[in-house]
Amino acid sequence: MAQQLSEESRQVEAARQRLATGRSVKLSQLGDLDTHAFGLFLSLLGEALAEQAQPDQVVERQTGDGLLHIRMEPLEADSQARITTSSGVFTGRDHLLTISLTQESM
Repeated sequence: MAQQLSEESRQVEAARQRLATGRSVKLSQLGDLDTHAFGLFLSLLGEALAEQAQPDQVVERQTGDGLLHIRMEPLEADSQARITTSSGVFTGRDHLLTISLTQESM
């Protein structure tokens, strides 16, 4: 069980490193995401979109655990992002996404 928890922790950390680069990237440029990276992505997306009052509004917020800072800037209304995962394909409006570590997590 300890080995399983250790492996799970390693995979979650790898997902965080994959997404929390501090660089802006279009959702449409994320490419394929493994199960853990996609889970983290959905969690972050949910937190950010919960703050968005209007579909064209830029959203910036710190995650609930205080470890990451998210900035999502909607692109053109007719833009499309497509992210392939082992569970299927996620599609939606494209955004410019920036995820960075906060000072608390360094």
